[in-house]
Amino acid sequence: MTRAKEIEKDFFTPRDYQIELLDRAIDHNSIVALGTGSGKTFIAVLLLKEYALKLKENQKAIFLVNNVALVEQQATHIECHTALKVGKIHGNLNADLTNFGTFVKEYDVIVLTAQVFLDALNHACFKLSRVALVIFDECHHSLGPRHPYRLIANKLRLMKPEKKPRILGLTASIINKKITASQLERQMCKLEQILEASIESASDVIAAAKYGARPTEVLIKCTTKRERWYSCVFEFLVYLRNHVDTTNDFHPEFDIDPRKPILEAVNRTWYILEHLGPWCAWKVSGIWQKKFKKFSQDDMNQDKQKYLLLLAETTFRGIAGILYKKVRKINSFQSLLPYISEKAYRLLDILSNYHPEKYEQVGIKDPLSGIVFVEQRYTAYILNTLIKQVVKWEPEKFGFIKSDFVVGHTGTYNDSEETMAAHKRQEKVLSAFRNGLLNLLIATNVLEEGVDVKQCNAVIRYDKPVDFRSYVQSRGRARRDKGVYFMLVEDEDEYAALIYDLRNYHQVEEMMLKRYRSICDFPFDDLEYTDVDLRFPPYIVESTGAQVSMTTAISLVNRYCAKLPSDIFTRLVPQIRPIRMEFSGGTIMWNAELILPINSPVKEVIKLKEPLPKKSEALMAVALEACRRLHERKELNDNLLPVGKDTVANLLMELDEEEFGPNIPTKAGSAKKKRLYERKLTKSLHKIFPGVGELYYIYIIEMNLVKPITDESNPKKRRIISPADVETTFGFFSDKKLPAIPGFPVFMRQGQVDVRIRLATTHFQLEPKMMELVKLFHLHVFEDVLHLDPILHQIEFMIDHAPVSLLIAPFKKIRDASGKVVDYDLDWSCLSLTIRDSPGIPSPETRQKFKFEEKDFFDRVVTPWYREGTQAFYYVAEICYDLKPSSDFPDNKYVSFNNYFKEKYDIQIFDQNQPLLDVDHTSSRMNLLLPRQVSTKNAKRFQDPSQRQILIPELVHIHPLSASLWHMLIALPTILYRVNALLLADELRSTVLREALGIDDIFPEDFEWDMLTYPTPNSEKSTQIKNLEQLKKANAAELLETEQKDEGISEEDLVSNDDAMNNFSIGVWDPSLVGDFVPQPKISTFEGDEKDEALAESIGMGNPSLLSSNISDDEEEDEEEMFFDFKTYKKDRVELPIRPLEPTGWGDENEPAPVSTFCAIPNVFPINLVDVKGINTTALMRDIQNTLNSGLDPISKSAPRQRPVQKRIFLDSYQALDDFERRLKPVEEVVDLLAIEQELDSNSQLYEGENEQPFENDTVRSETPDGTLVDIGAGDQLFVDESFSVDKPQITTPEVSLHFSFDEDLLVKNPHGVSPSLLLQALTTSNSMDGINLERLETVGDSFLKLSATNYLYHNHVDQHEGKLSFARSKEVSNFHLYKLGRRKCIPSIMEASKFDPHVSWLPPGYVTLNEFTGLNLLDDDEGINETMDAEITGQGSPVQSQKPKEATGWDVADAENQNYKVANGVETIILEQQKNIVDSNLARLPYNMMTQQDVSDKSIADCVEALIGAHLISLGPKSTLNFMKWLGLKVITEKVDLTKNLPLLKFIETERLEFLGDAVLDYLITRFLFGHNKQYSPGVLTDLRSALVNNTIFASLAIKYKFHKHFIHLCPSLYHMISKYEKLCEEKKILVGANFDSEMYMLNNEEDIDEGQEEDVEVPKALGDIFEAIAGAVYLDCGMKLDTVWRVFYNLMKDTIEWCCLNPPQSPVRELFEFKNYTVRFTKLERILETNKIRVTVDVNNGTFRFTGMGRSYRIAKSTAAKRALKHLKELEKEKAARASEKPAKTK
Repeated sequence: MTRAKEIEKDFFTPRDYQIELLDRAIDHNSIVALGTGSGKTFIAVLLLKEYALKLKENQKAIFLVNNVALVEQQATHIECHTALKVGKIHGNLNADLTNFGTFVKEYDVIVLTAQVFLDALNHACFKLSRVALVIFDECHHSLGPRHPYRLIANKLRLMKPEKKPRILGLTASIINKKITASQLERQMCKLEQILEASIESASDVIAAAKYGARPTEVLIKCTTKRERWYSCVFEFLVYLRNHVDTTNDFHPEFDIDPRKPILEAVNRTWYILEHLGPWCAWKVSGIWQKKFKKFSQDDMNQDKQKYLLLLAETTFRGIAGILYKKVRKINSFQSLLPYISEKAYRLLDILSNYHPEKYEQVGIKDPLSGIVFVEQRYTAYILNTLIKQVVKWEPEKFGFIKSDFVVGHTGTYNDSEETMAAHKRQEKVLSAFRNGLLNLLIATNVLEEGVDVKQCNAVIRYDKPVDFRSYVQSRGRARRDKGVYFMLVEDEDEYAALIYDLRNYHQVEEMMLKRYRSICDFPFDDLEYTDVDLRFPPYIVESTGAQVSMTTAISLVNRYCAKLPSDIFTRLVPQIRPIRMEFSGGTIMWNAELILPINSPVKEVIKLKEPLPKKSEALMAVALEACRRLHERKELNDNLLPVGKDTVANLLMELDEEEFGPNIPTKAGSAKKKRLYERKLTKSLHKIFPGVGELYYIYIIEMNLVKPITDESNPKKRRIISPADVETTFGFFSDKKLPAIPGFPVFMRQGQVDVRIRLATTHFQLEPKMMELVKLFHLHVFEDVLHLDPILHQIEFMIDHAPVSLLIAPFKKIRDASGKVVDYDLDWSCLSLTIRDSPGIPSPETRQKFKFEEKDFFDRVVTPWYREGTQAFYYVAEICYDLKPSSDFPDNKYVSFNNYFKEKYDIQIFDQNQPLLDVDHTSSRMNLLLPRQVSTKNAKRFQDPSQRQILIPELVHIHPLSASLWHMLIALPTILYRVNALLLADELRSTVLREALGIDDIFPEDFEWDMLTYPTPNSEKSTQIKNLEQLKKANAAELLETEQKDEGISEEDLVSNDDAMNNFSIGVWDPSLVGDFVPQPKISTFEGDEKDEALAESIGMGNPSLLSSNISDDEEEDEEEMFFDFKTYKKDRVELPIRPLEPTGWGDENEPAPVSTFCAIPNVFPINLVDVKGINTTALMRDIQNTLNSGLDPISKSAPRQRPVQKRIFLDSYQALDDFERRLKPVEEVVDLLAIEQELDSNSQLYEGENEQPFENDTVRSETPDGTLVDIGAGDQLFVDESFSVDKPQITTPEVSLHFSFDEDLLVKNPHGVSPSLLLQALTTSNSMDGINLERLETVGDSFLKLSATNYLYHNHVDQHEGKLSFARSKEVSNFHLYKLGRRKCIPSIMEASKFDPHVSWLPPGYVTLNEFTGLNLLDDDEGINETMDAEITGQGSPVQSQKPKEATGWDVADAENQNYKVANGVETIILEQQKNIVDSNLARLPYNMMTQQDVSDKSIADCVEALIGAHLISLGPKSTLNFMKWLGLKVITEKVDLTKNLPLLKFIETERLEFLGDAVLDYLITRFLFGHNKQYSPGVLTDLRSALVNNTIFASLAIKYKFHKHFIHLCPSLYHMISKYEKLCEEKKILVGANFDSEMYMLNNEEDIDEGQEEDVEVPKALGDIFEAIAGAVYLDCGMKLDTVWRVFYNLMKDTIEWCCLNPPQSPVRELFEFKNYTVRFTKLERILETNKIRVTVDVNNGTFRFTGMGRSYRIAKSTAAKRALKHLKELEKEKAARASEKPAKTK
């Protein structure tokens, strides 16, 4: 991110120098002189792409290299990044090259050695006229008179101008300290003449010289004072150095060698004494003395090491003693001065001028912000120590200085714990400096370039710059106005040398800048700013008065471009072209053209109408015109500031529902924001009860048992009767025809019963007496049988006023001769029954007359009259003739049933011969939407057939209605509830059909909807995959079945193995490469607060005390311990790992011993493994013994012998770090042109004549399997490598097996619209605990909504960039927007959002509620907000919103006093609290009327809207769905798009916009495919699979697999190298065939600015995934937006990936962490790094026992990264636990 202070004010932000060089190479012959890693090959590849069209027209590109080794290297680069066919040639000069021309025809680019090409030209095997482009690698060799490069260049010069090819020369940096500017100029001109090309000097160094700061340069000469007594110290040092130099007692491979650290200490002390003075030397010698003493006491050292270390310790003790006598009286700054060098004093004097009370007086503009550059890292440390001590002694003069040191590079990474700590400390120091907590850094050359630091006003070179690059880069750090660049030198010789170097540097700089001409160059020195602004009026915004003038316009344009969205590889800058115009009379005028970056909506070329006399004025004027147009297009607001969304304000919107931020109000549209809505009842059942004497229709409730309960669910073997077999059923009357109602299941006691509402053929007319009987029966059903008490439920029967005015009545089935039901009639026998009068308690006389009759009790409901309280009813399940009243009572407390009733109820049973009744309680469960679930507590009793309830026939009343009818009556509430919901869904269907689709809702007479069906929890036939674990088991079962079929294994041969199935695992995302967590055993070695600090360090939280400028003595000791730490020597010894080793080699008897990295020699390298944890020492020693006994040298026999590497001792972690980085950092490649010419000239005899031998390394005679040997002469062969031809991927066209079409208009097949059953599913939330819910439909609806919104934005806002389009789309598809649209269409009132409970929230038919209370919503504060997608695009927000006061977000300064919010060290932090069990003030408040109202969250409404979109999509197709979405109020395109109008592909190449479109297309296609999969994935699995398939990692891998990147046009060197690295990694992992789920691929870092170590999870190069998405967008447009065509293309590309993903389902790391057993997980902290605007998330495991952090560009990435790090560590802990558990039994044995 470009900071505001870094925006250039005086000139347009320059492009990267590589792009400047490419422009020049395209325009004319060029020589590019760049150092290693600076992009030479990148420029060559881009130039080849520019010439690709010509190369396809039978012209060739020749890439010449100097030796054979470079053929392979350069060809690999070209083949990797282009789609051109690449051939390689290298061979013998004397060969017959007759086949050369034939070979060349097959390729576009030929990479070959120069000698082979020269020979082909000499023998007329190839014509230069066929060449379009010649690239000379290491072109400086052409300075040699007879070098092949020179001879080829001569032939090129002789060609006709119109036939000459373009020439590009590549060479290393030509700026060499050894050559003077004049000599360099001559050699450059000569090279240019030879190649007829101009040397382009653009590079990072020259760009820094051109655009960097121009501070005042001050050279300060100091004198070196060397006191006589210094000689005593020098004698000690010389003695120790000589002794160490003559010691040769240490084995180079197996001994710890202390000589280098001792010599290092000697040299450091010598330098410090001379250049910093005795006080600093005393400080450092004391450190050496302590360190060598401590190191000599290490038990790992042998006697010879200890002797040398003790000698060093004694020497430095003596030196410290000598120095202490001199400096012991120093206690102030004045007393210090004699004991520091003049150079150090000058440094302090310079710093004193920046005192806050003094700096303005001496002409310094700003407070101190400086860097002191030193050559040696220990100089930085000691100098910092000196400055801190001076600050303590002289606070009034130096107290303003807050210093620290930096001595390493933060971009590299070393595994050692010490270097990681050093990296972390350095990043903290740099962060403190950037944030103003420090104002002075003492640094090595690490800060010269690369590292981002803030602008400085003072740069001091304590040691002189070593070369031109060092000079330019360090000078460029003084970027503030009136900055000063100080250079301190000692002695006359050094002063004179520096004067000479500086003069040469200036000459070289001037010469190179002349060659580095930029189009935006213009002198400001001769320009009067005020004069320009007076002559040219500014652009003023009338509404605010904001203005931009000529002199500020360029800065504003630069700022706008920097604000445009881009990735980390892209640097968006304006393209500016000044136009020189000559008029008659010699008048010169200037015009200018400006083009803004491609993702700006202002795409036209901005040009001045009138030319201006000066170039500078023209450039400023065109910038002013650009500002005007940007404001008109709403890209600049009325304050003339760039418009951009506030990412911080939207950050907390990403918080999950389980997380809670303090003082953050529940947002509208979220799941926590709930509101009350009126429950709607269907209009179809309102006022349908006919009047007396009127004809009416009869609707019969048909019930048919389709799936009886299983024997397991019926342990008592109860008789199961289907309602279809009962001669009486139930129905209701209606005075009008009802809409067709789909059938649906209810789950009664006897099993699954399908219900249909059918119209009887007979019409009836009710008489008054009949009507009263029907009403009486209706009341009995709902009040007596169903126990819906009117008083308790506050309801009253009022059929004329009831919202549902139907009456339930019994009907008798009329059958024909075959037994088929043909009609129905009222069952007068039921209506005539006395059913409402209570029979009372029978008298003893009545009971004495009782005689048992079986028919009276068969299929009956009875109730015991002797029990007090609520009347209980029972089904008579069985008549037990084996039991009598005198039979034994089950409880031993009573002798018999007679005894029980006599003692408990004082009742005597008269009939002793009557059988007893085995009864079942009539269930009070009236929610029959799902099968009965028996709780675990009651399951055992329920399954026990001996558990029975016995009643005495004599002691019960028999209910008039049979048990079969009673069963059917219990189902009535569920049936009527479902009928109401289906009729409401049908009303929505009818409305949509009429209003959205313009179709009349007319049905044929016999029309029926399909049944509503859904899987149940225990359904055997359920095919839905509910979770990933189930999917894994299903895949394993299928795989096993397939293997059995393939191998012919029968079922009898199989042995059940449940354990194997339970242990089955499939690889998912593995966080193994996420940032390392310090192992817990390391942490546990600390005590108390020290342990906490170590833990904080291990999780990247750091210790702020390191940033303090006031370091106490204790802190100094800690810093010394860290800086001068000898512990790192252990890293160079044979280190035995702590964790258990892999089962190969050590500990595995059957495996061969691995090749060792050391030679185990007895008595030379003793190995002590007694107490080493986690290693099988017995097996290890056996392996070593076997190796020794075999007589083989494990090094010489098993591996190539390497040169012995001396074991290193590092003085401290910084030395180890520096050593590591020196090996990583490439040495700057520099070419000495003068030396090259002289060397080649002296060897020119090698090229004289025609039959000379080539360079020795230019001949390859080996035959390889990959190559083809072509016979070209007698015994001579030319090696031609044809393996580099880039073949097109072989793409077959498999059949796409789909049972649906993405584009088909299904309205023809479903002319009546969406089935009410499917609409009901879309209206039912998971909270309703129903068998159906909206979640699957919501998933596909969400995806289609994203695609529709994307299409609308893409085609209606052709000028907008992807960033704005994405933001606008997020608004359109946001939960808040969907909630508003759903509420506007009254969707919440017809939703089923709570569990069906007839006793609480259901109003029976014919009844009205007497409870008039109605709960009220809280005042809605969001109703006025009506932001639209178009408003977001145009920048015209809602006026209501603009007037609304800003809410606290948790990030606001207003919240700073909140204890959960803080800002410290450039980090904003919010503590995420656990939610307490309190009522959120934003929730709908109880009480409310549960009969007439329901409580629905905003998010549920939004989900419902998406589900309704999904329902229409799968039923009616996309065309009708778009019309439905338009009816809802969504912005969609319903008419066919004219793709020939404003087609972006014809106007601009905009990958970002195509990627924006393609992302939505692929997301929808894959989601729709997974939705229709035969495994019926549950919503959770569907979401996981979609996330796994639609992501940058997968798309990037596929782009590599199909070589899309070869056609990728980009101008970014860092991206070029990243793609190369990623492709190589893909090939090494061998994953180009299948999907990319490898964790290393997902963790591949493509950013250098990773904070806090390795805690950031960065995706693979995003640009690769963008290519894949952009191609999908292009195909979509090219085929006329036909999704079926796009799917045929991309299913072919992704088939293997999709199948692999479905077989190996990944899991979200966050979800996996929450589901990890035996650990509690909570995300506790959310941080934003102010400087980088990155997010860091903290997760606590087991209440803070473990703590992990993750960082990313978004909350989602950061949270995922933290989860991955936690999972990695927890899995390692579990493995260690398992290993320890397995070791215990072995020990006991």
